[in-house]
Amino acid sequence: MKQSLFALTIILLFSQCEKPVSECLCAAFEPFELGKQFTVVKGKLYQEKNAANPMMLSNIDITSDSRCPSDVICTWEGRVDVKLQLQQDGKDLSDTLSLPGLIDPNYPINDTITFQGYTVILLAVNPYPTSANAGNIPQSEYKLEMLVSKN
Repeated sequence: MKQSLFALTIILLFSQCEKPVSECLCAAFEPFELGKQFTVVKGKLYQEKNAANPMMLSNIDITSDSRCPSDVICTWEGRVDVKLQLQQDGKDLSDTLSLPGLIDPNYPINDTITFQGYTVILLAVNPYPTSANAGNIPQSEYKLEMLVSKN
């Protein structure tokens, strides 16, 4: 079912493309380089750059954001949960990465997924909530800092 949804997404993306499908496929994905930090936003598809059989990230969604606002004193730091889908070599994985709130930049905490010989790391989720926007950050404004490496 998940592969069917992914295939339907790809077909819909290409239905408006006037170039050959192979050119549209490359244009539909934002490239990322292994071992280099990159920014991810909802609604875009990401593909490993210059790979014959690339790993792809899609369906990014912030499922919850209960991080303690930066200008408030909380008894619990809260956390942010990010759901995403990974595809590579005909295999598919949907999983959730989480980060706690109020992370000290000197002691960063991250969450990882290992899939098909790759490690996907969630480094940061921005913007960080304040008392003015806590619980009201639109999905379209979230930016995820990610890192993908090959094991």
